[in-house]
Amino acid sequence: MVSPDGQDVYVGLNMDDSYLVSSHDGGQTFGTPIKTNQSQPGHWWDANGAAIAPDGSVYFLVINFFLNYRGPAEITVVSSHD
Repeated sequence: MVSPDGQDVYVGLNMDDSYLVSSHDGGQTFGTPIKTNQSQPGHWWDANGAAIAPDGSVYFLVINFFLNYRGPAEITVVSSHD
């Protein structure tokens, strides 16, 4: 996701865990990835969907589901206000 002025870039990384990483120089450099979940064996985390609010806050939707696709899925909204 890219801010309207193109300077702020946010990327969700999906693996056994979910990470978010940001750039504030138009994607020239990126900070250290931030883990958005607690590790749970047998689960997959998916950073899915994002939005930037008018005040600059960033929101990502993160889905946690079982690798065998059985059982409930958890949906979490992760936010940053700085």
